[in-house]
Amino acid sequence: MFKILSITGMLLVGFVISGCDKNNIATLPVEIAITYHGEKVEGALVTLAPKVKDGTQRTATGMTNAEGKAVVLTPAGGKGAMPGDYKVTVMKTPLIGGGTEESAPQYNTYEEAVAAASSKNQSVIPNIDPKHQLPAKYAAEKTTDLEITVAKGKEKRWVFELKD
Repeated sequence: MFKILSITGMLLVGFVISGCDKNNIATLPVEIAITYHGEKVEGALVTLAPKVKDGTQRTATGMTNAEGKAVVLTPAGGKGAMPGDYKVTVMKTPLIGGGTEESAPQYNTYEEAVAAASSKNQSVIPNIDPKHQLPAKYAAEKTTDLEITVAKGKEKRWVFELKD
């Protein structure tokens, strides 16, 4: 009897734990590499926007690292993207410190600026310089020509060379 109760208890605990998973979204791994003028692009925001806007897919985003690679995540921390067709947008704008003083702090990454704005010593949220460091056509769904299809058993890594 004790053995049956133990097995039942373990199954119940396993069921509860699996039901408490934060990410119930079925995703597939996606890695995007970005280059521009033959150079790896670091610090660019890569967004996968569903081509079909029927609510069945979610947008996925990632930031490129020093190797120019971004591993995208869906909302709620799902690694990768949901299966489907996506437009790929890429944008990179420098961050500048808040205020109008010439001595305002400079930030190299979005994370650095947010951390500074969140600290007790910084009361001004940094502004984003609207000047794109990459061709602006890649920053919007309507103008980008970058597309991918995420599907089981298909490509998981894409490399895009941005052109002027």
